[in-house]
Amino acid sequence: MEEFREEGHPRKIEINWRPYFINPATNEEGEEFNAYCKKVFGGEFPATLPGKEEGKAFTNWAMWPNTLQAQRLVHHAGEVGGADMQTKMYDILFRYIYEEGRNCSDEEVLIEIAREVGIEGAEPYLRGKEGKSYVQRAATDATRMGITGVPFWTVYREGKEDEDPVTLSGPSSSKIFKKIIEDLSF
Repeated sequence: MEEFREEGHPRKIEINWRPYFINPATNEEGEEFNAYCKKVFGGEFPATLPGKEEGKAFTNWAMWPNTLQAQRLVHHAGEVGGADMQTKMYDILFRYIYEEGRNCSDEEVLIEIAREVGIEGAEPYLRGKEGKSYVQRAATDATRMGITGVPFWTVYREGKEDEDPVTLSGPSSSKIFKKIIEDLSF
Protein backbone atom coordinates (compact mmCIF):
# COMPACT_ATOMS: atom_id res chain seq x y z
CA MET A 1 0.00 0.00 0.00
CA GLU A 2 2.90 2.33 0.77
CA GLU A 3 4.24 1.84 -2.76
CA PHE A 4 0.83 2.76 -4.21
CA ARG A 5 0.62 5.91 -2.09
CA GLU A 6 4.23 6.91 -2.83
CA GLU A 7 3.46 6.89 -6.55
CA GLY A 8 0.90 9.65 -5.94
CA HIS A 9 -2.31 7.76 -6.58
CA PRO A 10 -5.22 9.91 -5.37
CA ARG A 11 -7.41 7.08 -4.10
CA LYS A 12 -7.86 6.66 -0.39
CA ILE A 13 -6.99 3.19 0.82
CA GLU A 14 -8.70 2.09 4.01
CA ILE A 15 -7.85 -1.18 5.69
CA ASN A 16 -10.39 -2.73 8.06
CA TRP A 17 -8.98 -5.58 10.13
CA ARG A 18 -11.14 -8.56 11.09
CA PRO A 19 -10.23 -11.44 13.41
CA TYR A 20 -9.32 -14.85 12.04
CA PHE A 21 -7.47 -17.80 13.57
CA ILE A 22 -5.26 -19.92 11.34
CA ASN A 23 -5.31 -22.56 14.05
CA PRO A 24 -7.45 -21.85 17.12
CA ALA A 25 -5.99 -24.97 18.77
CA THR A 26 -2.50 -23.43 19.00
CA ASN A 27 -1.21 -23.62 22.59
CA GLU A 28 -2.04 -20.48 24.58
CA GLU A 29 1.69 -19.82 25.08
CA GLY A 30 2.45 -20.25 21.37
CA GLU A 31 4.60 -22.99 19.87
CA GLU A 32 8.14 -23.17 18.55
CA PHE A 33 7.83 -22.33 14.83
CA ASN A 34 9.80 -25.13 13.15
CA ALA A 35 8.33 -27.84 15.37
CA TYR A 36 4.82 -26.47 14.76
CA CYS A 37 5.34 -26.38 10.98
CA LYS A 38 6.68 -29.91 10.93
CA LYS A 39 3.75 -31.13 13.06
CA VAL A 40 1.02 -29.33 11.10
CA PHE A 41 2.40 -28.88 7.57
CA GLY A 42 5.00 -31.63 7.38
CA GLY A 43 7.81 -29.11 6.84
CA GLU A 44 8.29 -25.46 5.90
CA PHE A 45 5.29 -23.15 6.24
CA PRO A 46 4.14 -22.44 2.65
CA ALA A 47 3.18 -18.80 3.33
CA THR A 48 6.82 -17.83 3.88
CA LEU A 49 7.70 -18.70 0.30
CA PRO A 50 5.96 -15.79 -1.55
CA GLY A 51 7.39 -13.34 0.98
CA LYS A 52 10.89 -14.20 -0.17
CA GLU A 53 10.07 -12.69 -3.59
CA GLU A 54 9.14 -9.40 -1.89
CA GLY A 55 12.26 -9.29 0.26
CA LYS A 56 10.38 -10.50 3.34
CA ALA A 57 11.98 -13.81 4.10
CA PHE A 58 10.51 -14.26 7.59
CA THR A 59 13.98 -15.41 8.63
CA ASN A 60 13.49 -14.69 12.34
CA TRP A 61 10.05 -16.25 12.77
CA ALA A 62 10.71 -18.27 15.92
CA MET A 63 7.27 -18.79 17.51
CA TRP A 64 3.87 -19.69 16.10
CA PRO A 65 1.65 -17.52 18.29
CA ASN A 66 -1.81 -18.14 19.62
CA THR A 67 -3.34 -14.86 18.46
CA LEU A 68 -6.47 -14.62 20.62
CA GLN A 69 -4.99 -12.05 23.00
CA ALA A 70 -3.26 -10.14 20.19
CA GLN A 71 -6.50 -9.93 18.24
CA ARG A 72 -8.37 -8.76 21.33
CA LEU A 73 -5.78 -6.00 21.64
CA VAL A 74 -6.13 -5.10 17.94
CA HIS A 75 -9.91 -4.93 18.40
CA HIS A 76 -9.36 -2.65 21.41
CA ALA A 77 -7.00 -0.50 19.32
CA GLY A 78 -9.80 -0.06 16.80
CA GLU A 79 -12.14 1.11 19.54
CA VAL A 80 -9.52 3.50 20.94
CA GLY A 81 -7.94 4.85 17.76
CA GLY A 82 -9.71 3.44 14.72
CA ALA A 83 -8.36 1.56 11.71
CA ASP A 84 -5.11 3.54 11.60
CA MET A 85 -4.22 2.43 15.14
CA GLN A 86 -5.12 -1.16 14.24
CA THR A 87 -2.83 -0.99 11.20
CA LYS A 88 -0.01 0.41 13.31
CA MET A 89 -0.53 -2.40 15.82
CA TYR A 90 -0.46 -5.07 13.10
CA ASP A 91 2.71 -3.53 11.64
CA ILE A 92 4.36 -3.93 15.05
CA LEU A 93 2.95 -7.43 15.59
CA PHE A 94 4.27 -8.53 12.20
CA ARG A 95 7.68 -6.98 12.88
CA TYR A 96 7.89 -8.63 16.29
CA ILE A 97 6.84 -12.06 14.99
CA TYR A 98 8.58 -12.25 11.60
CA GLU A 99 11.62 -9.99 11.97
CA GLU A 100 12.43 -10.06 15.68
CA GLY A 101 11.32 -13.60 16.53
CA ARG A 102 9.20 -12.43 19.48
CA ASN A 103 6.36 -14.47 20.97
CA CYS A 104 3.20 -12.42 20.56
CA SER A 105 1.26 -14.92 22.67
CA ASP A 106 3.11 -13.49 25.67
CA GLU A 107 1.19 -10.90 27.68
CA GLU A 108 4.31 -8.82 28.43
CA VAL A 109 5.12 -8.60 24.71
CA LEU A 110 1.54 -7.48 23.97
CA ILE A 111 1.72 -4.84 26.71
CA GLU A 112 4.95 -3.57 25.14
CA ILE A 113 3.22 -3.36 21.75
CA ALA A 114 0.27 -1.51 23.29
CA ARG A 115 2.65 1.05 24.79
CA GLU A 116 4.40 1.46 21.45
CA VAL A 117 1.05 2.11 19.76
CA GLY A 118 -0.13 4.44 22.52
CA ILE A 119 -2.77 2.34 24.28
CA GLU A 120 -2.96 2.86 28.02
CA GLY A 121 -4.26 0.19 30.38
CA ALA A 122 -3.46 -2.84 28.23
CA GLU A 123 -2.57 -5.04 31.21
CA PRO A 124 -6.01 -5.01 32.88
CA TYR A 125 -7.67 -5.25 29.46
CA LEU A 126 -5.70 -8.40 28.55
CA ARG A 127 -6.39 -9.97 31.94
CA GLY A 128 -10.13 -9.34 31.56
CA LYS A 129 -12.67 -10.77 29.14
CA GLU A 130 -13.61 -7.65 27.18
CA GLY A 131 -13.53 -8.17 23.42
CA LYS A 132 -12.98 -11.93 23.70
CA SER A 133 -16.47 -13.01 22.59
CA TYR A 134 -16.40 -10.49 19.70
CA VAL A 135 -13.04 -11.80 18.44
CA GLN A 136 -14.09 -15.44 18.74
CA ARG A 137 -17.44 -14.79 17.04
CA ALA A 138 -15.87 -12.77 14.19
CA ALA A 139 -13.24 -15.46 13.61
CA THR A 140 -15.95 -18.14 13.53
CA ASP A 141 -17.97 -16.03 11.08
CA ALA A 142 -14.92 -15.73 8.81
CA THR A 143 -14.55 -19.51 8.77
CA ARG A 144 -18.26 -19.91 7.98
CA MET A 145 -17.81 -17.51 5.05
CA GLY A 146 -15.23 -19.89 3.61
CA ILE A 147 -12.08 -18.02 4.55
CA THR A 148 -9.35 -20.60 5.04
CA GLY A 149 -6.17 -18.54 5.24
CA VAL A 150 -4.59 -15.19 5.82
CA PRO A 151 -4.29 -12.63 4.70
CA PHE A 152 -7.73 -12.47 3.14
CA TRP A 153 -8.50 -9.27 1.30
CA THR A 154 -11.83 -7.93 0.07
CA VAL A 155 -11.29 -4.92 -2.19
CA TYR A 156 -14.14 -2.58 -3.10
CA ARG A 157 -14.25 0.45 -5.32
CA GLU A 158 -14.93 3.52 -3.20
CA GLY A 159 -18.64 4.27 -3.06
CA LYS A 160 -19.48 1.04 -4.89
CA GLU A 161 -19.57 -1.43 -2.01
CA ASP A 162 -22.74 -2.98 -3.48
CA GLU A 163 -20.76 -4.19 -6.52
CA ASP A 164 -18.94 -7.52 -6.47
CA PRO A 165 -15.63 -7.09 -4.69
CA VAL A 166 -12.28 -8.52 -5.70
CA THR A 167 -11.07 -11.05 -3.14
CA LEU A 168 -7.60 -12.44 -2.52
CA SER A 169 -6.67 -15.20 -0.14
CA GLY A 170 -3.14 -15.89 1.03
CA PRO A 171 0.05 -13.96 0.40
CA SER A 172 -0.09 -11.80 -2.75
CA SER A 173 2.59 -9.68 -4.35
CA SER A 174 2.51 -5.89 -4.32
CA LYS A 175 2.16 -6.03 -8.14
CA ILE A 176 -1.16 -7.84 -7.81
CA PHE A 177 -2.48 -5.28 -5.31
CA LYS A 178 -1.32 -2.39 -7.46
CA LYS A 179 -3.13 -3.84 -10.50
CA ILE A 180 -6.36 -4.42 -8.55
CA ILE A 181 -6.34 -0.94 -7.05
CA GLU A 182 -5.62 0.66 -10.43
CA ASP A 183 -8.42 -1.37 -12.04
CA LEU A 184 -10.88 -0.30 -9.33
CA SER A 185 -9.83 3.37 -9.53
CA PHE A 186 -11.78 4.28 -12.66
